[in-house]
Amino acid sequence: MAKSTSFLLVKAGDKSRDLFSYYLTSLDIRLNHFAILFRLANQGLLSQVELGQQLGIDRAPMVQHIDYLEQRGLVKRTPNPQDRRAYALMLVDKGQETLVQALELAHRVEAELLAPLSAEEQAQLNHLMNRLLASHFISDD
Repeated sequence: MAKSTSFLLVKAGDKSRDLFSYYLTSLDIRLNHFAILFRLANQGLLSQVELGQQLGIDRAPMVQHIDYLEQRGLVKRTPNPQDRRAYALMLVDKGQETLVQALELAHRVEAELLAPLSAEEQAQLNHLMNRLLASHFISDD
């Protein structure tokens, strides 16, 4: 299996996800919570429906995620300026602080995973992964 690049990519992704999930427990959030905070920080006000569609999260779990984040004081539901029947979600200061901490943990995971590689090899891997993803997938930034 070590000769199968696809297998190795999946294993590296699994390891990265598992390690990041483990570190996020220190912030009392999960991967989906991180994705929600990240998206709100980068796109501003979004409805739950829009956010769920962008992240591929169904309505019921999305409501649970937002309830959890709101109870922790990380996001806030506010009247949606485009639709009076819906709420828009906004990242509050505590949510922004949590996101900054989570991003620091993401850098820690990357440093741990890539530690066996030299700085040059890390840069090369990053370049190759960007080329690969650019040619096959739509950006998720």
